[in-house]
Amino acid sequence: MVGSASRLIISTLVGIPLGIALLKGVDEWIMQSVLACVILLFSGLNLSNFAVPKLKSEKSSYLFGFVAGLLGGAYNTNGPPIVIFASMRDWPPSEFRATLQGYFFVTGIMLLGAHALGGLWNERVFTLYGLSLPIVATSIWLGSKLHRKVSPERFRKAIHVLLVLVAVMLLFNALSG
Repeated sequence: MVGSASRLIISTLVGIPLGIALLKGVDEWIMQSVLACVILLFSGLNLSNFAVPKLKSEKSSYLFGFVAGLLGGAYNTNGPPIVIFASMRDWPPSEFRATLQGYFFVTGIMLLGAHALGGLWNERVFTLYGLSLPIVATSIWLGSKLHRKVSPERFRKAIHVLLVLVAVMLLFNALSG
């Protein structure tokens, strides 16, 4: 778990500054649309019981981490590539959860610092952050209570349903913006 998370974190760190540069130079709707389509395709295939290839090696973690850094730097959306990677690694729920918690804790701090250095903090950001804290805390508590009661198959399906919802929101934002 530590090795997986550290490779993802290191490559994310490399991608974050490039993502911040993308934020200032590429139309947001393009990036959001591409991300949404990739997530919809991947999760749609998983939900339809299509045999999505499993990653037997950690080598691709650098690519997924880098893409997560790009998206995190640009749109604070580093989660989908990491969840896709973890799903393709076919980790059991406990390893999935532990690796992702460690990854998101460290990269969340890195993204905060990078966004501050990039001049992206403002009153709206702090307001939205404050509003999200109760939801995050409740989700962490609920996840810790439910993770032992959910079968690995149901866990995977739930992850892909949530990813589809994230993708639909991204696509809606991209097309309505």
